[in-house]
Amino acid sequence: MASRIPITHLRPRKCRFQQARFNSTSTWKAASEKQGRPLIRYLRRRDHVVDQFHYHFTIPGNEPPKNTRAPNTPSNVTTVGETPRITLVYPNGNGPTIDYTTGGGGDGSLELRMRSVKMGQKIPRKSGALTGLEIAGVKALTLPVFEGPSNTIHLNEFLKKYQPSAVSYKSINGGWIFVKQDNSNPGYPMSKPDAYACEVKSRELLEKAIERFRTYDSSQAEYTSQAAGQEKKPVPYLFERVFKSSAQELRDLAVKHNYTRGGWFIYCPSGQVDKIFSDLSKSLISGELGRTSAHSVKVTASDSPKVPHNVHIVSVIVSDAWDKEANKKVLDVLLYMHGLTPQGCKPELFVQLGYGHLHKSKEDSCTFTPKDYYTKDEVSEAKFAFGKEYTFQREKILGNRLKSGLIDIPAAWNKTSKAAN
Repeated sequence: MASRIPITHLRPRKCRFQQARFNSTSTWKAASEKQGRPLIRYLRRRDHVVDQFHYHFTIPGNEPPKNTRAPNTPSNVTTVGETPRITLVYPNGNGPTIDYTTGGGGDGSLELRMRSVKMGQKIPRKSGALTGLEIAGVKALTLPVFEGPSNTIHLNEFLKKYQPSAVSYKSINGGWIFVKQDNSNPGYPMSKPDAYACEVKSRELLEKAIERFRTYDSSQAEYTSQAAGQEKKPVPYLFERVFKSSAQELRDLAVKHNYTRGGWFIYCPSGQVDKIFSDLSKSLISGELGRTSAHSVKVTASDSPKVPHNVHIVSVIVSDAWDKEANKKVLDVLLYMHGLTPQGCKPELFVQLGYGHLHKSKEDSCTFTPKDYYTKDEVSEAKFAFGKEYTFQREKILGNRLKSGLIDIPAAWNKTSKAAN
């Protein structure tokens, strides 16, 4: 469906134009150096980005009219009342259609006014635009994504259209729904070679560590069985030792290749995921979460493969999964402002390596967990305080609505009050 992007900034009055250029690969005729400057820098609206426009172009027959009507108007010029309207179509029909209006200066002089840009089709995203990866085997993503900043009305429309509990995995051709602060991707490699090199080196590092510990465990078991009278000590969990021993090297690789992004992930039941995702998204765009290092919020769609039935994964994405102080601020907002206890903060690099949110390594493949900052009792107290405050606010809102007559008093309340009297 075509959409129109209104233009709010106009070029000062001018009526001589020699060229229209839409981007660096397509030009119409030639322009002199003295005539014309950029009319519009950028036009952005979620899925389409229109590159620089220049206003130089020649319109045969569109000379300043002597009379009130424009004579000899060419085929691409129509009139709106007594004002000519010029429609320029992108070459080959692959781009926007642009409507210009001349005239209407008020004092008899002419000027060019941009009316609208009509996008005949959406400009596709580059492969891996949301993951930062453009390596072989990673197909282009067409997932629903909301890119701020925007007002709450637009965000509410997006959240209403893409409710995680109602949107299926197949309907969106992917597993995630995104809400982002902007269209940037901080903490992701800027090039395909960086992403590929970081992933390969990290996988080799972890495989060597796993092999080293497995060899050590087998030798220790053999030694213990031969030693008489010795009890076999429990071997620490394999992944815990692997990630702890390789932590510094993995971080150095991530920093070197700018692959530091990660996220606090939370398991949510289907009955609560819509509200949790909505609250976190609004907090990210215009709330406390947006004042932290959090950059995006994403959630799995229903019936996603490898995700348990009636369970969703909500991830609050940060630019650096190894930054302890920045991640603590995000955790504080989740605990004290939303009453949520995440499982841990996992780097995106580990997910790409196969140690995802549901991997058996669990919190061992996370850089941070809530217990790294707070005790179990402190986490419980934070959630209890949030629940108490939330109940108080709901009762206060309900009381105000009852007093103002916005809602009727439930019949059960009237029966209870009469019985008490």
